Amino acid sequence: MEPLGARARRPRPRRRRCRTGGGAVLPLDVPQGLRGPRRRLARRLRRARAGRLRRRAPLRRRVNPTLVQRAVWLAAITLVAAIAALAITRRDAGSHNNLPDAVAVPGTENGYYTAKAAPYGPSAAHRRTACGQPFLKSTEGVAHPVLPCGVRLYIRFQGKEVLTQVVDRGPNVPGREFDITKALADRLDLHGTQTIQWRFAK
Repeated sequence: MEPLGARARRPRPRRRRCRTGGGAVLPLDVPQGLRGPRRRLARRLRRARAGRLRRRAPLRRRVNPTLVQRAVWLAAITLVAAIAALAITRRDAGSHNNLPDAVAVPGTENGYYTAKAAPYGPSAAHRRTACGQPFLKSTEGVAHPVLPCGVRLYIRFQGKEVLTQVVDRGPNVPGREFDITKALADRLDLHGTQTIQWRFAK
């Protein structure tokens, strides 16, 4: 028979707990080697590291300095040639566009005078023209008996037409109105006495 009133409290069995230095409570069945602070436990438990694949370093090819220098020189020469060609093209186009207009000859079918002309060149006795300039193999111009020095003319022969000027007096041959310097005759492909067409330039 139990006494009336409040039941007598029975003492409960207490579990033995082991307190660690950090305040954590571990059960009794934990091995003795794992007891201790958490830092010590973390040191004992090692994480498995993922395996790393080592790649073989690629082989580096050695560059020949001579070949590199040669390639640089070729590129520079190509660039200079391209710039020079472009400059010459622009110069020729500009000179062609800047030519003065020609004065058409009235009363003619094609607007040109016709005359006889022949090439001539410098000599030992003829080193300076009558207009006062040196007479060289590269001098381009025409000689005329009455036209003033420096007058600009268009000379046309077999489809080729050039702009030139009077640089000398002559010719002294009957029936021929113009003497053409050798350099200018080569441009016109004129040899011997030929019939040319000419007109004034503005």
